[in-house]
Order: sequence, then C-alpha cells, then structure tokens
Amino acid sequence: MLQDSRTRVGIVPELGGGIAFMEALLPGGRDVPVLRRWTHSKSDGPFALACNVLVPFSNRISGGGFTFRGAFHAIAPNLAGEGFPIHGDGFQRAWAIEMTSGEAASLTLGNGQIGPFRYGARQLFHLEDGALHVEVVVTNETSGPLPFGAGFHPWFPRFAGTTLRFRASDVWLEDTRHLPTELVDVAARPQWDFSAAWPLPKAWINNAFTVASAPPRLANQACTSRSTSRLRRTSMSPSSTRPVQTPISSASSP
Repeated sequence: MLQDSRTRVGIVPELGGGIAFMEALLPGGRDVPVLRRWTHSKSDGPFALACNVLVPFSNRISGGGFTFRGAFHAIAPNLAGEGFPIHGDGFQRAWAIEMTSGEAASLTLGNGQIGPFRYGARQLFHLEDGALHVEVVVTNETSGPLPFGAGFHPWFPRFAGTTLRFRASDVWLEDTRHLPTELVDVAARPQWDFSAAWPLPKAWINNAFTVASAPPRLANQACTSRSTSRLRRTSMSPSSTRPVQTPISSASSP
C-alpha cells in the first residue's frame, strides 16, 4: 500500500499488477474513493479492480490479427465472452514486486506473451502531493520490430451527484461488436457534449473521444478527480525499451 498525507493506494501485483483502490484522505479522518474499491474476490476477475494496466496493446484487434510491414500476425481471443483479443495479456498475468516504500513501488513482468508479442514490462508508481503517477515501460523481446501500445483502464465510483466535464471535438461511433465505424463531430451527438459539467449518462457509452482541451474532470460533493495521460505508440525494434504511457490521477479536497 502507498500513502501520503492526502491519498492512499492499494496495488495487487498477483492480479495483473492492477490497482485495488485509490482513496482521498479528507479532514476529519474521512476517506473517499477516487477509484472504485476492489471487491477483494479474485474470482471476480481482474476487471473488478480499481484500475488495470493494458500491455502490449489496448482495446480490440479485429480480423484475427494485424498486418505489419507486409506480414500478418495472428492473435487469438484472450478473454471469455470476447470475440476479439482485447487489452493485451498484462492484466491477466502476475507481476513481481521489484521495490516498495511508503510512497513508491515498482512491479515487473518478464513473461508477457500474446500473439506475436514477447515482451517484458515494468510499472512505476509514486505519490506526490496527493497525485498518483504511474509509468509503464515495455521492452520488445521478439526477434523483429512490432508496433506496441499501452494504456490504463481506470474504474471510477458512481455517486448520485457525480458530474463529468471535458471538451471534445470528435467521437468515434461503434458497431455491435464494439469496433469503431465512423469519426463524427461531437456536435452531431449533443447528448455526448460534456463541455459543461453534466451528471453521468444513464445509458451505455463505449466510445473514444478526441479531447481538445484540459484533462477530464470527474467531481462529486467530496472531491474532484483529474486524469491525464501522455501516450506514445510506436514501432519497437528487438530488445528496445521505452515508456509508452504516463497517466496521472489526482484527488483534491472541496
């Protein structure tokens, strides 16, 4: 567990190197979940956690795989109930604890293997003035270059008074298989315009937005959460190592 004067974070190395909880520590001894709290039941699977790491790719890959530099690379579905491989395999594997202290920790994964990918990965966590910083570094251990990607899948608690605000220019529509079909102007979907703070939608939204300004803000009466990320997707040569994403989640008192 990591903790500073404003935030407490739990990590579950053996369950995909995920985050079990993130809580804002408020005056008077109160704590408020910034990310939803894990059920503490491993039988619920990794997506019952507060946040999952996604390596060596995020989202779905259709068509049975992908073509890169003229060669087709097959990838089989990796999750029950999903027709396509999704979110890599980092969230399905146990990570090893490399280092832990009061406000920092690092985990390593040395046996990443899905489709053509053979890779190693490292997660670095640290708290700084109430903000949680997480960085993932991925090493290509295959015999040739491959396109790598990564991401994080945070899960936020939903309260009756929770509001969401972000300014987006475009949004991807999806089909019944959850694959993107068309990029449209957000103005064509005014019910998805969150440029002003609005309550969370009641209906399902599983779409990718092009955020055009400051990081999204999720707020309730107790605290406000902000999440930003810097993502660099790139082709990686054998044995090359580089960070692929650094997200930051923070919590503040009212």
